[in-house]
Amino acid sequence: MKNIKTITGAIVVLFMSITACRVLSQAKVYTFSLPILDEIAGSNLGIMLNDVVKVISEKTGIKSEVKKRTFTRGEQTLPITRQSFEKDNTDFGLVFSEDYVRLIKENDRNPVIVPLAVLSMNGHKEMEICFYVKKNSSYNKVGDLKGGKVGAATASSIRYLLHKEAGYDDSLFNFFSDVKFISDMNVSDLVKSTIAGEIDTFAVNKYSYAIANKGPEAGQLKTLACAPYVLNFIIAAHRGVDPVLTSKVKTLFLKAHKDEAFSRFKFLFTAIKGKFENISKDDLKNTRAVMELLEKYNWENDDVRIGKLKPKETPRKQLPRSD
Repeated sequence: MKNIKTITGAIVVLFMSITACRVLSQAKVYTFSLPILDEIAGSNLGIMLNDVVKVISEKTGIKSEVKKRTFTRGEQTLPITRQSFEKDNTDFGLVFSEDYVRLIKENDRNPVIVPLAVLSMNGHKEMEICFYVKKNSSYNKVGDLKGGKVGAATASSIRYLLHKEAGYDDSLFNFFSDVKFISDMNVSDLVKSTIAGEIDTFAVNKYSYAIANKGPEAGQLKTLACAPYVLNFIIAAHRGVDPVLTSKVKTLFLKAHKDEAFSRFKFLFTAIKGKFENISKDDLKNTRAVMELLEKYNWENDDVRIGKLKPKETPRKQLPRSD
């Protein structure tokens, strides 16, 4: 079973593969920005990513480089996106829809970022966030969760569900009696913690849960409530990139799911039941609404608090040198 970390890694490699497959001027080094959570920044993903770019660059004569921008739990990614495109003149990059909405809000007439495509999952461009609880629990609506225990790695999606389904707009730390940090990089950990009674609920993307809901734990949880959330991540270009080149790259993304050149990523599109699709202003309507709520009710304060709950990693002991 491909877990969510593998899926994320494959998406990133696919992204770099597509953007490298183009005929460009050999004089320019094209920069690809990748914001990545520090929890997975040191994995084999980085090595695999650079190897893919290197091979494709050698075969096409393209000069390119990958710039990973790591961030920690609770850290805002908008400054990273702004740094990449406004100061470092990144050519292409992966951009979170929340950051894109904030950037165009600041400068709607001449945004520095040009959106090329959005990745749909389960046939939807937007994430669908759901609360999950034990199948035999007494919880029937979101309001019933008040005073319970929640597992989380971020707060915003939970705050949105509490607002949407229970009309609650205070801190989630005042809604739940206990908030436990459990990484959502492996949703099966959240599932197991719920079954074991360590937590009463958690909220994740519907497609992430579908991937994790297999094996002996399958069928032991039920969906309490779901709501469309923000747009999935966006593939974007800097406004200064040649429009002809931008158009070529966009076309490659939109056709990637049926292009034989990217057949090794077929498992990815199958697993998430998705593909890259065109993005319009209407697609961002709900993301804008979510960001307005986030700013109005300071959801990011809860994100910071949850980030501080993350257990500190124990430094690995250095083995003595044999020489």
